[in-house]
Amino acid sequence: WICDASLNLKVDFVGRFEQMDADVAIVQDRLDLPVAPLPKINVTNRSMAVEDSYTVETRAIVAQVYQKDFELFGYSQN
Repeated sequence: WICDASLNLKVDFVGRFEQMDADVAIVQDRLDLPVAPLPKINVTNRSMAVEDSYTVETRAIVAQVYQKDFELFGYSQN
């Protein structure tokens, strides 16, 4: 969706969910918008890490479907 057939990015910035506040601030700044934090709504307090809710089978499916994304953006499949 954001890459061409040769895996070249077709966008000039890709934000990461893990650092959403910082990345949204970058976009706001680039667009000359006031830099303001995102509101926190519908927040869930999890008693376990999201990764712990995956089974061996679902991890394998995610790894297969998103293999190129893991490689392109430097995410671990572990």
